[in-house]
Amino acid sequence: MPQKSTHRASIIGGIAITAAAAISMTVAAGSALCNAAMNRNVTWLSKRIWGPTSSFSQLRLMSVEEKIHINKNQEKLQKSVEEWLDNVASERVHLDSNHGSIEQAGFIYYADVPSRKWVVLVHPYRMSHVYMQKYALMYAAKDFNVLAIDLVGCGSSEGNIMKLGADDSLDILRWVRYLVSRFGTDIDVILHGCSLGASAVLAASGRCAIPQVSAVISDSGFDSLSHIIKHISNRLVPHSGCLAEKLISGCAKQQYHMDISQNSASLYVASSQIPTLFLQGTKDQFITLDMTQNLYDACSAPIKSLHYFPEMGHLEAFDNDPQAYMDVVDDFLEHVQTVRNAKHIK
Repeated sequence: MPQKSTHRASIIGGIAITAAAAISMTVAAGSALCNAAMNRNVTWLSKRIWGPTSSFSQLRLMSVEEKIHINKNQEKLQKSVEEWLDNVASERVHLDSNHGSIEQAGFIYYADVPSRKWVVLVHPYRMSHVYMQKYALMYAAKDFNVLAIDLVGCGSSEGNIMKLGADDSLDILRWVRYLVSRFGTDIDVILHGCSLGASAVLAASGRCAIPQVSAVISDSGFDSLSHIIKHISNRLVPHSGCLAEKLISGCAKQQYHMDISQNSASLYVASSQIPTLFLQGTKDQFITLDMTQNLYDACSAPIKSLHYFPEMGHLEAFDNDPQAYMDVVDDFLEHVQTVRNAKHIK
């Protein structure tokens, strides 16, 4: 009997040690994934997602002719942006984030003529205001003043931990209030975001009680952080989405006090009353078509429109044909203005 008891205790002890090791490894894996997703200084995951051999890479799906066309357009755009930056009146500004005493950077580009029109530009994941300068040029040509911001943990803004979309929305609204306070209550403000920045401006629209915000442009935004985590994980490692989401969610809550389940643009657009335009390419490998459809269906804005760019990948539409892109935006903004004018007359 003593030998059996000893053997049984040994087995139980072994199971306990194995279970503890498994739990420890799971926690470590969750922490590593969470840091890779949220920490600006940990870049291995983003390199894998956006690398040329990644399943998300648009280059893998392009013909040689398409690559040449896009490259030529990008070079032409970059030259135009550089020439514009050499001549435009600009200013670097700062604002404390909603997430404590973290200083955020913003970059103002003034219209060539006096204008009460403003657009706030919000960049994609791990990018900065520099990415949005080509969009700034587009709006400047329409006599808009431009504020391009760097989200927390990105570009020239402080902080090491990024907020990943909907949690950035309160900072965006702070920037809008800054513009109203500085430039007057008679200004008109548009919010335009790309990818993660699109999710951020959509969430801001649902939390916005600032009358100067007249429209939102969402280019390739995801509906929820949980959904995009699962989608990316499944593409990188098949059938890993649910586990990865649980690991990152647990770590985010424990280490950064972030509730990923609430980081959802679709939750906020259900309360939006701001006219909203949704844009996406039909061959987007990063943001699925159902994400955009979910956002459109959830949005309660009185004026909303959904436009797909045929055969375009993630954020490719602007580089492929800037004028066609701007025509879609112009048509929507003109429609919004027409409706506003009609209501004012009544």
